[in-house]
Amino acid sequence: MRPDVSAVLFDEPLTVIDPHLKWQLRRKLGEIHHELKLTLIYVTHDQVEALTLPTRGW
Repeated sequence: MRPDVSAVLFDEPLTVIDPHLKWQLRRKLGEIHHELKLTLIYVTHDQVEALTLPTRGW
């Protein structure tokens, strides 16, 4: 990741992934968000997916 990046855009990154792997990747994205302290802009049409990526508490 470049040092001058302050936000990362994800445009439906988990749309066609196995449900179990999806859960693991959402969790990993939360960890990355917490570790790097970056703004993540996450675009999805899946309401469950959207609700499992909170904006706080990671």
